[in-house]
Amino acid sequence: MSDLMCNREAAAVLAVGKAGLGKTVALSWIAAQSGAAYCEVTQHTKAIRPMFKMLHDAYGVQKDSKFTYDLAKNCMNFLGARYGPTRPLLVDEYQNFTPTVLRELLHLQERCGFALLLAGNTHRLAGTRRDTHAMGQIESRIGMRFEIGQPTREVREDRRRTQR
Repeated sequence: MSDLMCNREAAAVLAVGKAGLGKTVALSWIAAQSGAAYCEVTQHTKAIRPMFKMLHDAYGVQKDSKFTYDLAKNCMNFLGARYGPTRPLLVDEYQNFTPTVLRELLHLQERCGFALLLAGNTHRLAGTRRDTHAMGQIESRIGMRFEIGQPTREVREDRRRTQR
């Protein structure tokens, strides 16, 4: 098989929670401490071509083409551990992706085997319709899912003490 057919056992992790719980702060901190690549899905990066550009930016890889096929091929090369182990990828606000783009990212992760953490709100921010078949297919590709809840009283008190 091809060098790109790396680790098929790697599965994406999904962390969801209500807005304002600190997911973005936590992901930024984890990326800074661990050296993982970090990116945030915005209105401008939620389509397939901009998603590939976003991955190039997150990993600091030069974008040599404006064509989607070439950007995707380049992503396969640098995420496929061809040049050594790939840094984990932390994606914030994943719920802004369309189902098609999210499937493409999960396909890329499955083919290349890099660690992937998707984080975001429990519901789409935009009031778009959800394609239940597509979302069911996506959910089946998530290896672990956990919900981030409100901090406990003890955690809030510890934060107050450390901020003094």
